[in-house]
Amino acid sequence: MIKLALCDDETAQREAAGNLLREYAASRPALAIKLSIFSSGQELLAAAEECGGFDLYVLDIVMPGLSGIDLGVRLRELYSDGDIIYLTISPEYAVDSYAARAFYYLMKPVEPDKLFQVLDQAVAALEKFSPPIITIDMGTATTIGVISEGRTYEGGLLLPGVNVSLEALSRRAAQLPDISLQHPKALIGKNTEDCMRSGIVYGTAGMLDGIIDRIREEFPGREVSVVATGGNAPVIVRYCRNKILYDKFLLMDGLWTIYQKNR
Repeated sequence: MIKLALCDDETAQREAAGNLLREYAASRPALAIKLSIFSSGQELLAAAEECGGFDLYVLDIVMPGLSGIDLGVRLRELYSDGDIIYLTISPEYAVDSYAARAFYYLMKPVEPDKLFQVLDQAVAALEKFSPPIITIDMGTATTIGVISEGRTYEGGLLLPGVNVSLEALSRRAAQLPDISLQHPKALIGKNTEDCMRSGIVYGTAGMLDGIIDRIREEFPGREVSVVATGGNAPVIVRYCRNKILYDKFLLMDGLWTIYQKNR
């Protein structure tokens, strides 16, 4: 189920947007959308505090008492990580919407096809990975990133890549051969190449498990999503004890999303 919240202080605009959202929900029954409608920012904020937040927010900007921008910022302070889509007649607030890390900014009157397209994008991101998220990019370097509940990139860790480590071992240790990255035959190797292969694969997997566990401790009580990408990930991830989703096109999907948002 996807919890969707609409907030607009003007009755006619609220009813028009509500009808569009109901039409969207009816056309995509598999999403099991539950729509909640509010006439003020204070009302929505109180409901979000009570239920732990919504998955998606569709907000007007110019509202008395608590504007849509201020409401979005307050929602982020509550660690509500739902995507925010602004519907407004006021283009001058587009830059301000970044303070609430808005997913999209649409001008009224909203074209149904455009709104549905934006909602589909938000739902796709929501369905794919839920924050907090640990990203692992296993290329020349192994890069680990951390994204918090507010979809904010908090930082990460940078480690030697698997092949870099293998090359260093072969070049700097006497009598050790060059080997390729492959699945080990067993945990305990029976010859030099098997020992090297088991060491690099199981060693990297164990290192990742340890780092993931430590990062999870930074988010007590939260379910942390872990996703890996990069050329070396398919070999290593299967030996990790943590559940790690492999997404070959994670980087390209991210670049495409950024391109779409900036068109």
